[in-house]
Amino acid sequence: MSSLRVLLGSSLSSSLKRRLGVSSITSKCWLSSYHLSRREVCQRSGGVGAALFSRRNSEIECQNYGFRQSFASVHGSAPTNRSETRIDESLNRLDTEIRRVGRIRRQEVNDILDDIKEMKKATSSQSLMIIRCCGELIPEEPPNSRTELVQQVWKTLESLNVQMDVSHYNALLRVYLENEHKFNPTEFLQDLTSKGIEPNRVTYQRLIARFCQDGDIDGASTILQHMKEKQMPINEYVFNALILGHGQANDMESAEGILTVMRQAGLEPNDDTYVTLMTCYAKQGDIQHVHRIVKECEQKEIFLIDRDFLGVVHSLAENNHHALIDEILPYLKKHSGFNQEATNLIFRLVNIGQEEVAYKVLKQMTPIVRQDEPVPSGSFFVKHMVQLGRPAEIVVKYCKALQDEGLNKYALNRAIEAAYSTRNIDLALELLEALKLYGFPVRQHYFWPMFASSSNENDIYKALKQMRDFGIAPNAETLRDYVLPKALSFSTESYDKLLQKLGSFIGTSVSSLATAAVIHLLNEGKMKLAADLASAYKIRFGYPNLRYTVVEAYLKTNDAPAFVKMISNAGLDGEDSAREVAGMMLMELVDSTRSTTSKKATYLQPVLNELLANGIGLSNSGSELLQNSLGEFLTPELANSILQLTSSDLTPKLPLIQASNRRQGPPSLEDKSSEELEGALELAVKNGSPTNGIKKALLYSYCRDKNVEKLDKLKKDLEKDDFVYTPGLQAMFLEAYSIGGKVEEAKNAYNELQKSLDFTMDDLKILRYATLLQSIGDIDGCIDILKNTPRDESRKPAGAAQQATVWKLLNSLAETTSPERVREVFDVLKERNLTNVNNTTLGPLVKAYLVKEDLPNALQEFDRCVREYRVTPWKQELFCRFIKLEDADNLQKVMDLSTSIHGEVNSMYDLVFAFIDCGKVRQARKILETPGLRARNDKIEMFCQRYCQEGRVAELENLIQVTKDLVDVDRNSMFFYLLQAYCKLGDADKALSVWTSMQEENIQPSVELLIYLADFLRKNDRPVPFVVPDESELPSSAASATSSTANQKPVATGLPKSVAEFRRCVDMNEIDKALQIKQRLESEGSSLTLTDISSLIEKLARAERLNEATRLCEQLFERGVYPQPRVLRFLVGRLANAGDVNSLETMENKLNFDIKRKVMLNTRLSVAYAIANRGEEYFENHIKNTVESGIGADEDSSPSLAEGAEDVEELGNIPVFGSTTILLKNEQLLPQFEELANKASNVHKKALYNALWAYHMSKREFPRARDIWETQLKQESRVLFRTIAMEARNKEDAELSREVSVQVLSAENINSRAKAVACACNLSVLATSGRIDEALEFLQETLKTIKLDDYHPTAIRLLKEQTEAANKKFPHEVPQKRMGSRRGVKSDSSDSDSD
Repeated sequence: MSSLRVLLGSSLSSSLKRRLGVSSITSKCWLSSYHLSRREVCQRSGGVGAALFSRRNSEIECQNYGFRQSFASVHGSAPTNRSETRIDESLNRLDTEIRRVGRIRRQEVNDILDDIKEMKKATSSQSLMIIRCCGELIPEEPPNSRTELVQQVWKTLESLNVQMDVSHYNALLRVYLENEHKFNPTEFLQDLTSKGIEPNRVTYQRLIARFCQDGDIDGASTILQHMKEKQMPINEYVFNALILGHGQANDMESAEGILTVMRQAGLEPNDDTYVTLMTCYAKQGDIQHVHRIVKECEQKEIFLIDRDFLGVVHSLAENNHHALIDEILPYLKKHSGFNQEATNLIFRLVNIGQEEVAYKVLKQMTPIVRQDEPVPSGSFFVKHMVQLGRPAEIVVKYCKALQDEGLNKYALNRAIEAAYSTRNIDLALELLEALKLYGFPVRQHYFWPMFASSSNENDIYKALKQMRDFGIAPNAETLRDYVLPKALSFSTESYDKLLQKLGSFIGTSVSSLATAAVIHLLNEGKMKLAADLASAYKIRFGYPNLRYTVVEAYLKTNDAPAFVKMISNAGLDGEDSAREVAGMMLMELVDSTRSTTSKKATYLQPVLNELLANGIGLSNSGSELLQNSLGEFLTPELANSILQLTSSDLTPKLPLIQASNRRQGPPSLEDKSSEELEGALELAVKNGSPTNGIKKALLYSYCRDKNVEKLDKLKKDLEKDDFVYTPGLQAMFLEAYSIGGKVEEAKNAYNELQKSLDFTMDDLKILRYATLLQSIGDIDGCIDILKNTPRDESRKPAGAAQQATVWKLLNSLAETTSPERVREVFDVLKERNLTNVNNTTLGPLVKAYLVKEDLPNALQEFDRCVREYRVTPWKQELFCRFIKLEDADNLQKVMDLSTSIHGEVNSMYDLVFAFIDCGKVRQARKILETPGLRARNDKIEMFCQRYCQEGRVAELENLIQVTKDLVDVDRNSMFFYLLQAYCKLGDADKALSVWTSMQEENIQPSVELLIYLADFLRKNDRPVPFVVPDESELPSSAASATSSTANQKPVATGLPKSVAEFRRCVDMNEIDKALQIKQRLESEGSSLTLTDISSLIEKLARAERLNEATRLCEQLFERGVYPQPRVLRFLVGRLANAGDVNSLETMENKLNFDIKRKVMLNTRLSVAYAIANRGEEYFENHIKNTVESGIGADEDSSPSLAEGAEDVEELGNIPVFGSTTILLKNEQLLPQFEELANKASNVHKKALYNALWAYHMSKREFPRARDIWETQLKQESRVLFRTIAMEARNKEDAELSREVSVQVLSAENINSRAKAVACACNLSVLATSGRIDEALEFLQETLKTIKLDDYHPTAIRLLKEQTEAANKKFPHEVPQKRMGSRRGVKSDSSDSDSD
């Protein structure tokens, strides 16, 4: 409570109640910023990247030893051609990266520049963006290199005659300043004016800064005089630059004196002012003055952020004051975004040769933890040293330090990767030597870049010699994909001689080399040569991967004779073998031609003819499989050929597909509009036809249209004919009169309805009639209608119209009557199930007290709503009331209640907006200084929109001010709202100042903003000082939005364009824009598909925006639909990992049984309870209650085989994995678990003992686990063990993996494939830890109990590769891929617990 008391007073504690923790953004590897496919990388690398990206089935090995799949992705040098739209997409991606991590890579700028050169044009906005990208946004490049880049960009833009305005020159100035480029400000100013471009205040500010970088105060004064002559305001930016100038001139007395001058000019020194002063003192090595300034800022409540102190560190390092750096580091608060700022500084420090200081900063970075494991850090540091050509001993020194201190055990691997990426083979070899020296295995694929980058035959043999020196013999993959392709391209010798030469050098048989050569030739489309070579060396092609290669080559070449020649090689093992291989090859061919009948026949018929000509037949089973596979594509010609190839007379069965036709009749009267019916009535009267049917339809139509005047007139006409109104019509009359405010007519209709014996009324009609009575002050009559009107009691409240009517009723009561009466009406609505209970419907209960200024009772009612219904009605208003009263105690109560529902981050943002609403800017900014608090663009956007719509410009300005230093905030969007607010006021000066302020903050204005501002300036007869983009540059979704805003009226957006833009935003992770498009579509009456919404939910969940993702899910639930199961399961997993019990329990009430099972809701809920430290509560209310009540105890609740047994891990409604997690986090529950397991029956006993067994296994209490296994689980047909097996594999715990596999192997009723899952885990642990002999021995041991085919092929294939990598022979064939889904086999290993 004290924190908010302080907040309302003078200063802010470290957080409201506790620290939120550090930023969750990881230091994203800069390699990933390419966003390229493997093919693109290979094209850019000239072959080197291809070497690294073609490694198959080695992901686990690469991860275990620190090499990623993207090993040489940075070899890219020459960009591929891209369409014009790629420029905008690339710039959008850069903008996202800049806002997210504050840096990009030079290669990305080069790629965009090449695209601009290729297109020979660029827009003004594109040009501005690419200029901005050439400064400190590329921290890994030295300043001189960045200056060369921006000059190249500028020269290109000028050569293309791109229109540029003062904002482009200002951006160039900023880049020059960031790069400390020496240029003459006076000449720059003269060049600008000679081109007819008027400098603005930002231009002069930056020219002053340039003089001050050199300590040239006289030059700065010259520019300052220009500003005074033009009556431009002298703001903080100018004074800060002058402080820097005096500091650079070593005149710190004058630098300090600027503070006095600022105050005399009516400007208070800000944080940037003091940071500049600190940096100047740091340059002098005057640490005492630095400490003094920090203390002074604390006293004045001026907030210094981590970036400020890191700037001081850079200044100290640059001026060789290394001993003083340790005095600055304790000031680091490590707030949100600290790691990104530290990363940028480290790049800059390495650029100036300050690796020691860089490493010191690196150790300050907050460790990133995923799944309870620390993420390796410092890879970027190592790679940058390599790229700058630091000596091997320096690189090895810091790699060793990273490994020894547990920061990155793969540091050397990353260094080798970087060495290859820069084509520094000598350095790579030195680093490989170090890798071997420190006990890490050197793998095959570490040498692939050497082969890929070889330029002649000698390079190949040199690389092979290097492998031999390291004691590694090239395996089949190395030979096939790297050695042979290069050797064949360089050699002029025959294949035989080349293979013999290579075999002799390597010590490998020529036949194995021949197989690799054949596969290479097939991949190259040289099928005839491949077939001849295969025949010469008697190479068989019966294995699946080889069959696929042959078929792919045939589809490229249509060379049927060569294809059959490949098949004929199997005849070396006899005719039966050839028949089987022929059948398999033909099946592969059919599967690979998923096209039209003609396509299949075109490819298949020549092969069949060639088979006949060569006397190679098909087995009976093969021919039957082939015909069944062809199905509707089986032509008579194909059938006849297949028959000739077999000895059986088979008749194909052709399935006939018949389309169904629907008949549509003419529209009924009920489907016609009122105008159409009136015309039909007039025609019927004229022709003397019966009119009652038309009149009845008109009654319905008038009721639907709520046209009570015409309704009354028609009723009077019908009464003359003694027309009888049905109860349905009377109900429609009631609704029409209730909406139209016709009280007496509504009462008459209601009374007539009561005369009906089977009278029940629709809920919405009841509510509307009750609201009508309330509006005339008849509260008792309103309550009577709500309480006593017959309705379908099984009906649940649904629909926005019903909720809006309830709110209207309650809100009107809150404004006109007592809180007790509001509660009375609400209780009736709730009792009769006429309303959902939520923020909207509970709001009037709180409002009723606030209207009467009864704050204590309002807070009490709010507290009741939170505790009973888990919602927070009128929270924002309560925040504001207590802030204005400076009532910290009650404000803290509201905050605590809000936090219990929405979490601390959401509640803190709501409090920020409340402070801004109340004009308490300082307190709002203090909250945003809370460690770990990240930008919530959705909330910021919502309040910006609200302030703009309500004309609250001051609040909007304050919000923009306090969020300036927030990480990943969408500043462009905020400034756009501010611009719209100024335009509504008609203030052209303020509107133009938005554009200038964005330049000062170095923010790229969007095309929409520039067009909107230009349109406003023209309407106000003001010159437009920038190049106005063409409307064709607008994104498809933005064009309508801009037009709508400019014209102050809605413009419907074409659905296909908006949907396409929505999908693009989702794909590009522009989540906030996607949400805006979704909101706009819904407001226009359009909607997105379920797949689109599911994709957005997934993106929100991945971005940890779980509340928004959950809210979208709930909207779908209300419509009676669900997100895609995969997405829902992913979200549920994320909610569980966040400990969000409330959201999961809400879902539990809205999902049906099948969906809950598919997403493993029980398991996720139990995990959420455990993470939220509510394990005991879960045990009492869920596990214990389930056992004692006997729910699900009579039958195993595991699903049927068709439902997917492998995805469910609960028994008798008890989640086994979740129960184990509860136990591990609440070990005091162990005796109660054991007691409950002893007295449980049937499947509950099995579930609890399964959880106890897993608990003891995880705790390494193997004797107790074995006892439970032998006495309780050994006889079972299903035991859930995969979680423990995965734990063993992830931690490379050979003891645990061995124990799991031995116990599972001893089970008497578990099927063999499930046993193979446990055994495969042990094989993986042994092999990855280098214990190949033990792995082979264990595999041989298991084959006494289970078959090799029971193992998944991937497990055996990986073991084979690791065995061969250790220069050992693998004694088994990899089993073929299993047919069908694994879900068809009921497995005990069903606790898949990770998303």
